[in-house]
Amino acid sequence: MIFKCIKDLKVLNIFLLLAPVFLFSSLAFGQADDEDENIEEVVVTGYKASLKTATDVKKNSDRIVDSIVALDVGKLPDSNVAEALQRVTGIQIDRDRGEGSRVAIRGLSADLNRAEINGMAFAGTGTSREADFRNIPSDFISRIDVIKSPTASMTDGAVGGWINIVTRRPFDEEGMQFLGSLKMRGGPGIDTTVSDEYSPETSFFVSNTFNEQFGASFTYHAVQHDSRADILEDLFWSYYDVDGDGNSEYFPHLPRYFQSIVTEERSAYIGAAQFRPNDDLELILDLTHSERDNQVHNFVNNFINWVAPATNIVERDDTIVGYDVSNAWFQTLSSEFDELRETDTVSLTTKWNYSDDVNVSGLFGSSAGTYDNPLFNAVPMTPTTGPVSFSQHGSDNIWQSDFDYSFGSNAANLPWFLMTHSQQLIEQDESLAQIDIEYLVDMGAINSFEFGVQSRGTSFDSVGVELPRNFFGLDAARAHVGNDAVYDAFLANVMVLIPGSFGDIYSSNPPGIPSTFYVPDTDLVNSVFYTAAELEALRNYDESILTYGKVWNIEESITAAYIQTNFESVWEGMPLSGNFGIRWVTTETDTNGYGNADKNDPVSFDGKYSDVLPALNLRLDISDTLTARLAWSSVISRPTITDLVPRLTYNSVQLEASGGNPELDPFRADQVDVILEYYPSDDTAFAAGLFFKEVESFVENQIVARDLFGDGQIYRFSTPVNGKGAEIKGLEVSASHNFAAFDGLGVLANYTYVDSTSMSTSQITGENLPFPGLSEVSYNLAVFYEKDGISSRVAYNYRDEHLLTSTGSGVFPAVSPVFIDEYASLDASTSYSFNVQDIPVSVFVSGINLTDSYSRHIGQGGFNRNVASIAWGPMYEFGVRVSF
Repeated sequence: MIFKCIKDLKVLNIFLLLAPVFLFSSLAFGQADDEDENIEEVVVTGYKASLKTATDVKKNSDRIVDSIVALDVGKLPDSNVAEALQRVTGIQIDRDRGEGSRVAIRGLSADLNRAEINGMAFAGTGTSREADFRNIPSDFISRIDVIKSPTASMTDGAVGGWINIVTRRPFDEEGMQFLGSLKMRGGPGIDTTVSDEYSPETSFFVSNTFNEQFGASFTYHAVQHDSRADILEDLFWSYYDVDGDGNSEYFPHLPRYFQSIVTEERSAYIGAAQFRPNDDLELILDLTHSERDNQVHNFVNNFINWVAPATNIVERDDTIVGYDVSNAWFQTLSSEFDELRETDTVSLTTKWNYSDDVNVSGLFGSSAGTYDNPLFNAVPMTPTTGPVSFSQHGSDNIWQSDFDYSFGSNAANLPWFLMTHSQQLIEQDESLAQIDIEYLVDMGAINSFEFGVQSRGTSFDSVGVELPRNFFGLDAARAHVGNDAVYDAFLANVMVLIPGSFGDIYSSNPPGIPSTFYVPDTDLVNSVFYTAAELEALRNYDESILTYGKVWNIEESITAAYIQTNFESVWEGMPLSGNFGIRWVTTETDTNGYGNADKNDPVSFDGKYSDVLPALNLRLDISDTLTARLAWSSVISRPTITDLVPRLTYNSVQLEASGGNPELDPFRADQVDVILEYYPSDDTAFAAGLFFKEVESFVENQIVARDLFGDGQIYRFSTPVNGKGAEIKGLEVSASHNFAAFDGLGVLANYTYVDSTSMSTSQITGENLPFPGLSEVSYNLAVFYEKDGISSRVAYNYRDEHLLTSTGSGVFPAVSPVFIDEYASLDASTSYSFNVQDIPVSVFVSGINLTDSYSRHIGQGGFNRNVASIAWGPMYEFGVRVSF
């Protein structure tokens, strides 16, 4: 396979000709870390100065690593870690309400990366292995490393790449250090009557060293952030003969309007202590703790149109874009829940120079993540609205109707009332013990050997409860309450207007959608239909109301050992250096759950698999200004947690079901990188390269027709299986330049092209689909100016459309695959620094998503099959920073 990869890479010369055109760079701001020559570090002390340092650092690196380093406390170039990472070549991010959250490397989803903090796993907080980078504040990050070509000594578990966050430590700067900052954050998207438009964010960092032997530091960060998203969507599409003419069309069943308002509170504490009694021994203790509490209120009005036959049908491209129904189901929904997330890491790093020839290091620690999600849904609805007309409108094909939404103000119009209390607690943790030995030798080209062993234990635990209460008719609800006066007062007051306006957050201001609508008051619903004892049982996860489909446990025991050789030589008169090693890994799994969501049907599975993972990194210095790199390795990523769980969930109305597969094998891949770097001067750097990944065991969802319970009812059953594999190959081009004619002006940019083919096929066209989450094209362009205390930057980011899911849901075959449309945004920031009585002060202002972009989810076949449009508006920050 490797020879095939190298053959593919012969087109490198063609791509290299494009480098000056793109002017793109993966060089972030930085300077070298004397303790690790293999990592490109970018220091944010001044764009021009950092780029000059970065050229030497990148040239001397012996593996493919991009880093963002903030030597000056609090000056990471973006306020969010994910937002900062998107500036790195090959990085693409997902957004939640406009804010960067999950990070993909070279198009591979966050689940296929390994995120670490100070070498320890950055535990997820939910049903996924992926890290949410909003959980760690960016102000006091020392360095973020994005590693694309591993060494054998690195912890396994990434097909995409590794992201290691290094927090600030006391020995980074000698003596007493202090920084405090206050900023306000907000935007028009959160202008509602339930929150202030701007919210505060505060942080401080303090550090001190004592006698050059001991140092301690402490960081505190707190933020309250309000956000709003307006969503126009149709979740259910089917393909059948709507008008009886013998031809099938794609038909939308559930057009709806959805507003989500979130009040988020975050806090984080980061501590570090370093002890260096002599030049041969150092101990480092790192502690991090973060909390994030999202108080979410969702408000929905929607129709369900699979009951009445449609008339006056308007069709375009095999898709129904307008129709009338004589009667539609109509429902409103209020949903409120907390997303309570906590993460903790503790690690002890030891560095011991045992002798002139032997260095010993160790890493011992644990990480944990907790996710608690109490949820309440209240859904009044009616199967009888009378005639309603629907049509798509405008360039975005937004669904509109002639319905009078004041209909929802009267609870008597909505005789069916469905409500559910549910809660799920998920805990993740990983413990790690690792010993590494480096033996320095003088054996010709070989200068050292490295050996190491590692033991890791990971666990994932979930428990869930549910307490539904459904009434199909006003009389049934009245009988449950048992008090006519209470129930009549409930009917008169339960329906309320949403707290803010709707739809105005869209820059296109689409007509024909409601500017406001009515939803049930959840507090009133709770007080009437649930007792204090029932709510207490939910909070305590009482066994009597357990949801057994959410009760499961996964244990993984991972042992690894490696050997690695580091070498320096000369080939054809050119310096050649690098490393080669092999890592042996064994994973044992123990998975427990309830196969049929029934407490009487517990199931358990044991599994074991082993992998041999070679890794090679080569660097050839062709000249003082030209460097070539070659990297080859085998890598693995373990399956997503929810894919492994032996559970069954089903909907007996829609005849849909899904379940996990505890016998899944991991993702396995071989990968090759070839890169050429050119450094014509200290102020300029160009790089271009190709990468190739052959994913041998691709996990994908498979849908089959299955009689689950032997009663003749056929369900569309979705379950993950090991597919036949996928190929991913691409191009990365980067450049950076400072303009000598314009002192202080510079540019950073990068371009990534990724092509993928998986064995997953479209159920609409039968064609092969790309790898999920992978955008074919992404690029960044940043222009900066820094002089006389003024520091300004404008950054543009673009990513092409990417596959969200290859399978969908719905009563009939859904309009899937579903793609997320291309997305582009413009961010800008500026600051002015000055001294007040020798104390450095900086005032700053920044804007995110100045283009007012929003996300669109579309079914294959074009914009006519609009699944969702999600808008959140721009976001602004301003504040002051003081340090001494």
